[in-house]
Amino acid sequence: MGKTRSKRSSKGDQAGFFSGIESLLPYREGALILSLIFSLFLLLSLATYHYTDPAWSNVSTVTHVQNATGLIGAYMSDFLLYWFGYAAYACPILLIYFSLLFYKLKYAEYLVSPVRILHLLIKKIGIVSVFISLMTLISLSIHISLGTLPIAYSGGLLGHEFGAFLIKNFNIIGSVLLLMGAFLLGCTMFSGMSWLDMLEQVGQKCLAVFALLKGLCRNISMPQFLVV
Repeated sequence: MGKTRSKRSSKGDQAGFFSGIESLLPYREGALILSLIFSLFLLLSLATYHYTDPAWSNVSTVTHVQNATGLIGAYMSDFLLYWFGYAAYACPILLIYFSLLFYKLKYAEYLVSPVRILHLLIKKIGIVSVFISLMTLISLSIHISLGTLPIAYSGGLLGHEFGAFLIKNFNIIGSVLLLMGAFLLGCTMFSGMSWLDMLEQVGQKCLAVFALLKGLCRNISMPQFLVV
């Protein structure tokens, strides 16, 4: 009887928890709108970055800011591009993604069970793995000249340091293999998708397209002057 009552009380607490969250729908919508606006602002500031604009890594006496989002956007883009390089463009995308998850309450159930909290922690580790491997791969693959970014490293300062450490210990081929593995593993931990299932689905789509083209070719009649 005691166990039954405890189970019922826990279920009641969870129901009250979710009903309380559902009552915050207007606030969640407002948070979603604000995050979308800020993501667009951040993306525009990154896309219109100019190395002559005043920023925390650059002392400039220019009075006219080239960045489309003004002085604030110039400082934000300079900071993100300095540390993360081109991988900083993933920041607005991740912000929109998490805002949509919060709006849909997809991860609200993780706040109830410790096991589910661990599951959510694994997903966050996957995000970090994807981001670090992405900026390091960019740093190793793309070489830029000074003036394109606040620092002459396409993966930012962090990507350059991670890449230098890996090359010192694993050389370039081993480093790329490790980074690709970390990227794929992080995607699996983050999104829960299976690369084997995705390859199987791609194969099925290709076979379906091939069968469709084969059927169309059979239905096409030959011109009369080619018929013997």
